[in-house]
Amino acid sequence: MQNKSLLFITVSILALVVAVCIIFPRLSLIEQRIGAIEKTNDAASKDIAAAGAKTVPAQRKTKSVEIIISDEGFSPSGFQMGTKEIVTISITNHGKSAHSFVIDDPATDSGPIEVGQTKTVTINKRFDQPVALKYYSNIGSDSADSFKGTIMVF
Repeated sequence: MQNKSLLFITVSILALVVAVCIIFPRLSLIEQRIGAIEKTNDAASKDIAAAGAKTVPAQRKTKSVEIIISDEGFSPSGFQMGTKEIVTISITNHGKSAHSFVIDDPATDSGPIEVGQTKTVTINKRFDQPVALKYYSNIGSDSADSFKGTIMVF
């Protein structure tokens, strides 16, 4: 009985030695390959950085809006835009005297828009949260009550 136990222990130890001799060299080889891959990735990252590669930001949506100014005020007197949209606004004066299109923040001023003239302004600001932008005309006798509008930013 002792011989069988001794034989079993000897065979078990021999199997363990064989397994260690076969598995550990393979583990070392796997570690070497992983190290080589990591070095290749690091080198590629450095090459990309050296080439001046930059991440490209996502394209922003654009929107065009047409506003008519008459001697009674703006039409439309309001519109909506997204917080990350770029909005181009074409303002045409259909009135009998000069008017303007002004937003305080972001600072936007068309300057005088003469009768029959069209001017274009662009809102290129990214907004962090919804906000109401007020626009108005600040030319001559334009009334703050009638020459105003609101851009709702969502």
